[in-house]
Amino acid sequence: MLITFRVSELQMLLGFAGRNKSGRKTELQQRALELLRVRSHPIHQKIRDLYKTIQSVFVFFAFALLRY
Repeated sequence: MLITFRVSELQMLLGFAGRNKSGRKTELQQRALELLRVRSHPIHQKIRDLYKTIQSVFVFFAFALLRY
């Protein structure tokens, strides 16, 4: 799931967790993966929420493209 996150979503997640939000995408992904090891329910919920947002935006654009 985290691997599909864009830089902006990784930064949102890291900011939510109070972690450093700067760096290259691979560094942000590494920090985000470290958050999974913490086993914090609020962090896991934030990951799910961001993933659902990504999926709904993707579906919206897919349907929009099909209409044209």
